[in-house]
Amino acid sequence: MNKKCLIINGSPKLNGNTYFLINEFKKHYAHSVEIVNVFPIANDKGISSCIDCGGCSINQYCCLNDGFKKIIADDYEQIIIASPIYQSNLPGPMFNLINRFNFTYNNKVKLNIINNFKNKQSGLILVGGGGACKVLQGENNQDLPIKQAQYIFKKLNATLNSSDIILCLNTDEIMVQTNLPVLEAIKNLALRFNN
Repeated sequence: MNKKCLIINGSPKLNGNTYFLINEFKKHYAHSVEIVNVFPIANDKGISSCIDCGGCSINQYCCLNDGFKKIIADDYEQIIIASPIYQSNLPGPMFNLINRFNFTYNNKVKLNIINNFKNKQSGLILVGGGGACKVLQGENNQDLPIKQAQYIFKKLNATLNSSDIILCLNTDEIMVQTNLPVLEAIKNLALRFNN
């Protein structure tokens, strides 16, 4: 069976650590990959915030024309969020993505439509240096970016197993390119998604 994996890239850098790990995943993944950039990079518009225009109270989907349309197209079996951590959170445009799910509420209340996305396998790759690492190692706001990503996965009917969460931390001290445990985890994620 041919599969498709949608990768939501939360980084503004095409040559940064997060994108390096996305490319590592692609090396080992045997099926098609589509990348949606939440920042306006690589000819993508990025993902804008909900502007409460009311369009989704009249039509089934959000009327803003950006990368969010690819996410709600629901034409993929697997989804990965790959993102840096900024100030113990996912970057701002990831919150734009969260806000855009407002359309599901308006569809339900105003149009009596329930958006049933098909079940998906999901993975999470979080990259952080400096103080961001302490958050995921048990100090302050524990697991906050993971919970934010889980909210997105839940809205898309994607199941996240703890074995499919990869934390690439301390990048200010350990280069991603030489972090063998992380590179092995990325490879194993791709191999699990291949099956």
